[in-house]
Amino acid sequence: MRLENVHKIGGKYCLMVDGQILWRDKSLERITLIQNIYNQYGTKALQILKTGTSREQKRKVQQLPRNIYRNKHGNYVIQKQIHGKKKYYGSYHSLKEAIQVKNQLEEEGWKRPIKSDTSRRGLPRYVYRLNKGYILIKDNESYGVFKNLEDALAEKALLIDHNWDYDYIDLV
Repeated sequence: MRLENVHKIGGKYCLMVDGQILWRDKSLERITLIQNIYNQYGTKALQILKTGTSREQKRKVQQLPRNIYRNKHGNYVIQKQIHGKKKYYGSYHSLKEAIQVKNQLEEEGWKRPIKSDTSRRGLPRYVYRLNKGYILIKDNESYGVFKNLEDALAEKALLIDHNWDYDYIDLV
């Protein structure tokens, strides 16, 4: 732990560079964290921390490519604003994977959202893969678990014909 720029002045710890106080805090832990940020990213990062952090500013500090952000879980998210609406293109565990998908999207002109959720890939709407079967979900409500895709699709067709109302289906 390098604390050569940290001094205690008036009951607070101060991070000083070239005789100027860059940051003051009561906690030595926070000052050490701020010093690490300063050592890694420079003065601009401290200015962003002081003035508040927009997503775009965070992206610049973390040196991520445009339209790729880190979420609170540490995953890399691809998002783009198109015609005033934010489009979500998936969440990825590695930056390399996110960059590959982003490059593919740029080549295609950002035409289609790509979801990283593998349980939905290639399946019809409302049908999800579940361990050794399939499940129907609409508006966070489950409509059954099925051993094969054909049964799930047959049930989905029946539900659509009856406006997703099981009570009506029971009466018929």
